[in-house]
Amino acid sequence: MAGPVVPLQAVTLKWGSPLRFAMLSLGVYGVMMAGWSSANNYALLAARRGAALMISAEIAIGASIMASS
Repeated sequence: MAGPVVPLQAVTLKWGSPLRFAMLSLGVYGVMMAGWSSANNYALLAARRGAALMISAEIAIGASIMASS
């Protein structure tokens, strides 16, 4: 049965880009743990806000890279 090979994914990516995104997204945990370890409610709220901003920026960057490949 030699026929055409049809990939079952929308975009074929190399392992470098997903691995880079995975390593960059670990920074969110650092921000959250820093806010939590300060034992201050306002610092925890600021850390949550900072983490949300980081995640929203990562989503936009990831979407633009997926669209360009």
